[in-house]
Amino acid sequence: MSEASGQIDGGATADFGGTYWWHGERINDAGVILAASQIDSADYRAIVDNLPTLCWIANADGYITWYNRRWHEYCGTTPAQMEGWGWQSVHDPAVLPQVMESWTASIASGEPFEMVFPLRGADGVFRPFLTRIIPVRDTAGTVCRWVGNNIDITRQILAQNDLRQAQQDLQAANASLAERQGFLSSVLSASTDCIKVLELDGTLSFMSEGGMEVMEIGDFNAVRGCPWPDLMKDGGVGLAKDAIDAAREGRSTVFEAAADTYAGRPKWWSISVSPIRGHDGRVERILSVSRDITALHEARERQDLLNGELAHRLKNTLSVIQAIANQTLGSAVNRDALASFGSRLVALSGAHDVLTKQSWAAASIADVAGGVLGSFDDGARILLSGPDVAIGARATLSLSLLLHELATNAVKYGALSVTDGSVELLWTIEHEGGEKILSLSWCERGGPPAKAPSRRGFGSRIIRMGLTGAGGTDIKYEDKGLSFHAVAPLDQLQQS
Repeated sequence: MSEASGQIDGGATADFGGTYWWHGERINDAGVILAASQIDSADYRAIVDNLPTLCWIANADGYITWYNRRWHEYCGTTPAQMEGWGWQSVHDPAVLPQVMESWTASIASGEPFEMVFPLRGADGVFRPFLTRIIPVRDTAGTVCRWVGNNIDITRQILAQNDLRQAQQDLQAANASLAERQGFLSSVLSASTDCIKVLELDGTLSFMSEGGMEVMEIGDFNAVRGCPWPDLMKDGGVGLAKDAIDAAREGRSTVFEAAADTYAGRPKWWSISVSPIRGHDGRVERILSVSRDITALHEARERQDLLNGELAHRLKNTLSVIQAIANQTLGSAVNRDALASFGSRLVALSGAHDVLTKQSWAAASIADVAGGVLGSFDDGARILLSGPDVAIGARATLSLSLLLHELATNAVKYGALSVTDGSVELLWTIEHEGGEKILSLSWCERGGPPAKAPSRRGFGSRIIRMGLTGAGGTDIKYEDKGLSFHAVAPLDQLQQS
């Protein structure tokens, strides 16, 4: 039997496998039939040609004598092109030296060969293949040929690359998460606010280190699972429960309440409560942040005490002024003039009360109007309507006197002088050339026809001076009643 010619002694030609199979009979290198079989060479060729791997057979010296059909289909080559050492033409030139070195070493040692290297396909694309070559030995143990196969592992390589990239991404994400957690932990530790996480039932499940310190809690387990509202005092319990209900509905709230520390130290807190939402947008937990405002609260308390004392002394001063006026002018002026003077002092006193509540910073128009007009009506005949607008101290005093004079006139001569009369006080904010303008209207209805005064006294001058003391008024005396309209720039009214 000749390996090179592929012939068996006696002239028979081996279609496939030469020295291994011949028409279904297994023959050794000496030409001896080793066992009978019903499978002929065509069957073996069909099997090997249709394997998903690239297969080939080489002589003992590495000279390749045969490739299966899969090889030629993948590489786009012919048997003549690949015979012998022609396989080098489909290898990556950059990797070929290493392949030759390893393959030559295996030929010399007779040891199996295994390596991953790229092979060029008929489309010109190099793809990675796992190549395994095993030696076939005769009865004496001598290598008589090599059988090799190449397995396309492109998908495995891509999968490994994807897995490796995923692992790198995961490591980076874990590192970023650890860094973020470390940062958040340091922020929470540094914050002097008491930051808490509540479960939806209002029980405590987390508290920041800074929060534990300000609340004088040594071990959070001492309060873990406790109902958070129970830590409040007095009305704070109800406010905390309402805040939890609002957070469960997705709303945030802020309130102030008293609560002792765990060591029993009285404190005042400004507390914000917000929902914590999950990925699906539903509220999963509740965030509560409490800030110690004990010192600030005590300073408010002190300011309220001072404001109250100031208001008390101012009222005493106004009372003294009124008494002096009565004693000094009693015989010189009529009693109506003294009464008007006294009522105007009362109006000023009311304005001072409103400003005192706000530390003389500002007052809302609704509060000013309600304070002045409340003494003229029980709320059924004088209707107030307008947005929540604050004005400064000077404008508060002017508006108080203005409304007092209008109401006094209405009681004496206008709509409030009869049973069915009514007054509507309306204020709005208008925009002119980018500037906000306060517009205020006083309309009397259901009373006697309005008549212009025969002379202008102090009250008439106050009315015509308007909101700022500089005019900007329109007064109409009509059969249906008095109408008064005043306008002024809002920023001017809001100055102290």
